[in-house]
Amino acid sequence: MESITKLRIFVASPSDVRAERDQLKTVVEDWNTTFSSSEKIVLELVRWETHVSPSMGRPQSVVYKQLGPHDIFIGIMWKRFGTPSAVADSGTEEEFRIAYEAWKLNPELEILALRVKRWW
Repeated sequence: MESITKLRIFVASPSDVRAERDQLKTVVEDWNTTFSSSEKIVLELVRWETHVSPSMGRPQSVVYKQLGPHDIFIGIMWKRFGTPSAVADSGTEEEFRIAYEAWKLNPELEILALRVKRWW
């Protein structure tokens, strides 16, 4: 039986980059279709839209609790910073801070930050 590594990718972003979030889903699906067998790596994209259900509590806490740990954090920004949370200027910032604290404990975790440039 062969061993396959599963890497969980968490994407954080404000609402003005929905198209980029959706494109990331396509990229992950393409990777899994094309490379997962040969590379023995499967990617799982975890997003609040697909992995979180309504629950009681502070919204960002609910999101992070339900999404669980991740191996790769991708932050995407354009014009908006996001909606303030109870502990940060935006949910995206709070998610980054949590990822950064996890990275300090385990530097093998990846943190990527993307700034979108649109020409339209």
